Amino acid sequence: MFPTKEELTEILVKNIMGEGKTFSDLQESWFTKHLIIALRETMWVLLLLIKTVYENLTVIRASGQNLDDKGYDFGVDRKGAVKSIHSITLHKATPVTVDTFVPDGFLLTTTAVGNKPPIKFEVVAGQQKCIKKGEKFVSDVLVECSEYGEIGNVPNGAINLIAQAGFDSVSNSQIYLKGVEIEKDDSYRQRILERKRRPARAGVPADWERWALEVKGVTKAKCFRCARGAGTADVVIWGNHGEVPEQGLITECQNYLEKNYVPADLYNGGILVVAPELVRVNVTIQKAVLKKGYTVEMAKEILQKAFLEYFRSEKTLEMVSVVDCIVCIRTAYDEKDTEKTAIIEDFVLASPCENIVLNAKQSPVIGNLEVIEYE
Repeated sequence: MFPTKEELTEILVKNIMGEGKTFSDLQESWFTKHLIIALRETMWVLLLLIKTVYENLTVIRASGQNLDDKGYDFGVDRKGAVKSIHSITLHKATPVTVDTFVPDGFLLTTTAVGNKPPIKFEVVAGQQKCIKKGEKFVSDVLVECSEYGEIGNVPNGAINLIAQAGFDSVSNSQIYLKGVEIEKDDSYRQRILERKRRPARAGVPADWERWALEVKGVTKAKCFRCARGAGTADVVIWGNHGEVPEQGLITECQNYLEKNYVPADLYNGGILVVAPELVRVNVTIQKAVLKKGYTVEMAKEILQKAFLEYFRSEKTLEMVSVVDCIVCIRTAYDEKDTEKTAIIEDFVLASPCENIVLNAKQSPVIGNLEVIEYE
């Protein structure tokens, strides 16, 4: 949109000297050459000023705090970071003689790995969880990471250490709500532009989709009217990085919509937040020629990650394409390989053998992944 200094010079030469002239043709025209240089420098300063104003005053070009200010003007706030929450089971070595309550802020951690320190988690306040008299454990205790963001999205079972006295062991940690980073400019800008393009109306599907996207961690939403009969609507949501949402995010979104937008006549299930319907895609690769030094198991692990990224992408909004699957396999590489060469040099894709069409409520996931080497 804005010319470079070299392009500006060419424009001035063309308009002053005529078509076909270049700056190098002005070696003998001292006065004209320096006149063009002076004009260029003056116009360049003005262009920089205009560019700065343009980038700060428009949603498309604004960034950082300037974008936050633009969003505020349209009633769209940037989504902040979220701490991850897990559910755990706390144990005592022997049955307790009295009801033993879990104190708020009780500290647990993961196991340190190498130079990485353990990740700390604290019991969420206000749960009033306790081990009943005569029992040895209490389940479904929610613990929150001490840090914001994705750092707390540890695998199930990773919270395995008690960091203070009171209980003897912890088990069965399961992700309840994934932590997310602060919303990036691109996705925030898209929500602002969507609000400008389609202002809120009387609760049409686009409104419910936009309102669901206000929830931290929700990255995509689709609303279906009359999903369970007249006067109902289902809001299908996707989580961070396009993943299937965890139960905590579904509950969080449901509570947010009911608190802020659901009218009284639609309470008690009129508006229901749900996860997408999962469609399992089985992948069978035959006559595979593996890169030297790689086994079938190593290849399957790398392919699992490659297909996970593909299924999360917008390419699978309407279908899982056979061609895209072939490309996914041909471009799958080991993250440790700096040259990023494919781990499978040749193959035949036996499944899927045709495109898998998806409706707006469905989301693909990898099913059985089979790699058969070439004999």
